[in-house]
Amino acid sequence: MRVVRSPEGKIVFDKTGKANGRGAYLCDDKLCVEKCLKKHLLNKVYHTEVPQETYDRLAEEYADQ
Repeated sequence: MRVVRSPEGKIVFDKTGKANGRGAYLCDDKLCVEKCLKKHLLNKVYHTEVPQETYDRLAEEYADQ
């Protein structure tokens, strides 16, 4: 699964795998995604403070898949 930060700074799951921006990959496993969201691992990947609202939205997007 690809998570991308767009040039505008928005972080979303990239379902197509072709979205423009800096991408990070997660295994497509519920535990892996939960760990990433719980430990705020995207902060390390993107070298910035990702807001909690973004993590909450990503959790919702993942649940909708």
